[in-house]
Amino acid sequence: MSRPAEPYPFPIRMFPEYGADLPLWPQGWMSLSQLPLTDELRTALAAWNEFYDEHHHWETGWNVDPGEFNRRGRELFERTRVELGPDYLLTYDY
Repeated sequence: MSRPAEPYPFPIRMFPEYGADLPLWPQGWMSLSQLPLTDELRTALAAWNEFYDEHHHWETGWNVDPGEFNRRGRELFERTRVELGPDYLLTYDY
């Protein structure tokens, strides 16, 4: 994996979004496939985003208790931050 392009560290936001494959949003041009993440973490992030897609409506809110979703999001943020390492600046925007 090569070092990300400027700015350095490369900023990435993490937040769920309807229909997205992963809840990661690089600032600038970068393919999500370029991020140094394990397949296991990618699968977990995709499942977290899919849960949001299935259980949160943009107009009416949650149809389930969001407590577990929020706890899992904080856990995934920490795992993602560690796997990305110091070349990336991850922020959690949910």
